[in-house]
Amino acid sequence: MFKKMLYLISLIIPILMFARRFLFYTALVALIIFGIAAYNCQGYYHPDEHYQIIEFAGLKTGTNSGLQLPWEYAAQVRPSLQPYLCLFVFRSLALVNVADPYQCAFALRMLTAIVAVLIVSFFVHTYMPAQHRNKQVVFILLSFFLWYMPYLSTRFSSEIWAGLSFLLAVALVKRNNHANRNYIIAGFCMGLAFLFRYQMAFMIGGLILWLLIVRRISLSLFLFLSLGNIIALLLGGISDYFFYGNIVFPYVNYFEVNILHDVASKFGVSPWYYYLQYIYYSMYPLCGTLVLACLLLVIIRRPKSIFTWMLLPFLLVHFIVPHKEGRFLFPLIYFVPSVLMLSYDILQGGIQKLPRFLRIGLAMPFLFVNALAMGATTMKAAGNGRKNICQYIHQRYGSQCVLIRYTYRSNPYNTWFGLEENFYREKCLRSREIVFFGQLNRYPGSNDDCIQLVTMSRRDAQERMMSGALIKGGWELEKSGIPQWIQYLQQYYQGYDLEEPLQLYKRIAGNGK
Repeated sequence: MFKKMLYLISLIIPILMFARRFLFYTALVALIIFGIAAYNCQGYYHPDEHYQIIEFAGLKTGTNSGLQLPWEYAAQVRPSLQPYLCLFVFRSLALVNVADPYQCAFALRMLTAIVAVLIVSFFVHTYMPAQHRNKQVVFILLSFFLWYMPYLSTRFSSEIWAGLSFLLAVALVKRNNHANRNYIIAGFCMGLAFLFRYQMAFMIGGLILWLLIVRRISLSLFLFLSLGNIIALLLGGISDYFFYGNIVFPYVNYFEVNILHDVASKFGVSPWYYYLQYIYYSMYPLCGTLVLACLLLVIIRRPKSIFTWMLLPFLLVHFIVPHKEGRFLFPLIYFVPSVLMLSYDILQGGIQKLPRFLRIGLAMPFLFVNALAMGATTMKAAGNGRKNICQYIHQRYGSQCVLIRYTYRSNPYNTWFGLEENFYREKCLRSREIVFFGQLNRYPGSNDDCIQLVTMSRRDAQERMMSGALIKGGWELEKSGIPQWIQYLQQYYQGYDLEEPLQLYKRIAGNGK
């Protein structure tokens, strides 16, 4: 018996060592791919990612005043922790004479990528032993290389930083060594997740209930967890005091404004099943169907799972709240691999009965779609490529005088009505809106010495009258915000980041430059 145990141990240890080495090298590869995504994915998925973080930080750097910020600043409903983190990065870069806004924005994306790889690695290393040794490699690959991971893991947004903070907390409560210290740090990470995004309270509440009811942690551990939460909230309170200049509780204001007064609904409301449609389409119908089916399977068949207790209340509350946006689900993305693996465990008996060639045949479409989608999202700028256009103008024309004409909502320097991107402001740039196609070549000032450019969506450029005006005025396409090959792929999928590509035209005929 003893010899058999030694024999089994001699087989298992090399496999475990292989899994750990595989995790290490996979994390290195992931860091490279995430770094490529950070370099290519200029801009922001949603304006909040810019206006309520980078422009908020501009209040402390002097590039903004309170009157230039979104209404959330006056209402004091936004946390200040992430703007201060942004400010710290910018001032650190200034010490080494880096002040270019596009390099600073890249630093934020790269910082997010590095933090994401480290925390995901820690989470995978913690939960890997729960997987059968034959599935550990699959779990590692899914955790880093589901198609959306590189792109979303570079977003310096409240949703992603909240998701990563909470992911670290979940990994910490899973560990049993140095339990008291782990629970203090886990509680602190939960508090950070809440400070980054207040809606995380529902996921945090689900985790705490699971610890109390299912895991049945001791009172002392619960107190250590609460202590970590309190420390984080105190840190947030100090940060908010210095940012707003008075004692304020933004999460209380947020609840009053967006829940009691329902201000958020002014920005649009959606039916309860909106998120089901969003997952289905944004993750491609093939992958979206799989994720939805696996999520439903885990909720029904594994009601005591930690993932059921965390994800279900978060989803239910978001189903109920009228104002819905796909990005609100981004904190969940790092738990999808665990849900997929748990679903496989549930169905393993039936799957194993299938012939090997059939299992491979069923997996191939998912692998192909995943690889293609990851390649496309890793190489494209965020949104419609507006910041790709801006960076091109910044690098190509530098301090030269530039006149930009733009069609409706196609000004790459002004995404939201009435708000300017002071962070990316060019010193010698003028802009004028084209209300109808005839204004393209009639604006006064078109004969001065400025470089003459036009930005418009691909749809506007393809409109018959506008297309004729472009040809007549001697405008030629100089830069597309989204590469042509990705535009071609977007014909066949909706994607989570699908907008009509922005295009840049330069005047090469007549009196223009």
